[in-house]
Amino acid sequence: FFMLYLNGMMLARDSQIIERKLMKYNKELQRAANTDMLTKLWNRLFLMQYMEKKVASPDIFLSIAIGDIDFFKKVNDTYGHECGDEVLRTRFAGIVDGIVRKCEGQIVAGRWGGEEFIFVFEGVNGDEAMVLLDHLQRAIRDTVINYEGLQLKVTMTFGLVEYDTKLRLDENINIADERLYIGKEKGRDRIIY
Repeated sequence: FFMLYLNGMMLARDSQIIERKLMKYNKELQRAANTDMLTKLWNRLFLMQYMEKKVASPDIFLSIAIGDIDFFKKVNDTYGHECGDEVLRTRFAGIVDGIVRKCEGQIVAGRWGGEEFIFVFEGVNGDEAMVLLDHLQRAIRDTVINYEGLQLKVTMTFGLVEYDTKLRLDENINIADERLYIGKEKGRDRIIY
């Protein structure tokens, strides 16, 4: 009986260890599925799910911005895709992550695709989001990117919308995107709200 009891205890202990490991691996897989591999910021799938949850709550208000690195194709064409990846990976993503952390949960940011990024400002109206974007834009503009002896600077253009509850989520995102392209047409390195 004692041996049976001991075997049962060991089995229960091993089962708990395995369960903890499985939970840890599951969390890591979920994080990997929601993260952009290059920048380590949130990916488009996660951001869409996040925004859909937020807009489903009538008490939450949001502002949404889409930002695009200016002349990024020129960086890739002139210095190569490795240089472009380095710009995205170490410099740009680091600046965005640092500003997101400073705002303590007010901003969720991620890679929307290519050199486009989306910023979701929770509980922040358009005017307040404009101030935060201005800070981000200046930080990006002032950063020197060192890559294999080169010193590069990039700028970013943003389109910003304060979420309109009369419109669908995709319509609000499209408005931000349209404003981004207006900013591009007006000379880049600006925020259109």
